[in-house]
Parts: sequence; structure tokens; C-alpha cells
Amino acid sequence: GFCGYAAYAYYNHWRSLYRADYYKHTGVLMHEIGHNLGMAHSGGLDGATYTDHTGLMGNPLYGDDLGRMCFNPAKSAFIGWYDDKKITIDLRQSHSQVHRIYGISDYGSSSSSLVNIKLETGLNEDYYVGFNRATGINGHNDEADNEVTITKAYNTFSHSHQSRL
Repeated sequence: GFCGYAAYAYYNHWRSLYRADYYKHTGVLMHEIGHNLGMAHSGGLDGATYTDHTGLMGNPLYGDDLGRMCFNPAKSAFIGWYDDKKITIDLRQSHSQVHRIYGISDYGSSSSSLVNIKLETGLNEDYYVGFNRATGINGHNDEADNEVTITKAYNTFSHSHQSRL
């Protein structure tokens, strides 16, 4: 038998397998491509897998007309997206900073529009801050609409580690 899920993808590999017509569902397709790019699942505040509904690695959308959802800030950092709009703040240094952060949908709208802030802890986990703007390419997100989100992830970015909301 099959794995019992909509699809299955190999980490860091080209192969993805889809059950029935799930290959037509943009959210499922992008979730599996995330695995192909080396991403693990994302968990929510309860710590369970698939419960970070702010991004594609937490809960894929099922429907051929759904799928306008991005990866969470930790996953975007993992694949190097938006690096030109990301800053890193070392929390071990004592200083105060104020930044304005924009949603992924606003990427490119201004030369100063940050979309990802990495909070470096000096430990084995770092935090990533993003604004989950629910419009445009992120219009179908399912949690924390138009709110700032903080995602925790191991700084080794091994595919075996999940990020947590």
C-alpha cells in the first residue's frame, strides 16, 4: 500500500510521489517541493507536526484553486529566499534596534522593506521573525493573518529538524 497521505517526497532529491489527483493541488505540490529542497515539516504552538498553519510546510492546502501560501520565515531563510531583505541580530550583544517588517507580498515594493529578521542566539536554535500578511501570494494562509510571527529552528538547517511556530 501507499503511505496513506496525499503525497510523499524525498529530501534533497527530485522525486515526489502523489496519490490520485493531489498533484493538481498547488498547496500539496509546493509542500512536497519544500521536501525536495530539504525542508522538514513545521509545527505550531502545540509542538505537533503539521500545526504551523502560517506556511506550506505546516499544513498544505487541499484544492486545485488554493495554494497562495508562502514558507515560514525559517524555511525562507533555509533556501535563501529574500536574503536581500533579511537582517541578522545577534541577541548576545546588548543593543536596541527598531525595524519595520513587511509581508512577503510586499517584497520588492521598497528598497528598505525587510521581510525576515533572524535572531541569532548563539545556541543550537535561532528565531526568525516575519509579518504574515494575508494578501497576494500569501492570501490563503490559515493562521496569524496580518500578524508578526516568530519561528524557532535549529541553526544547522538539517532536513531532519522541524521548525516550530
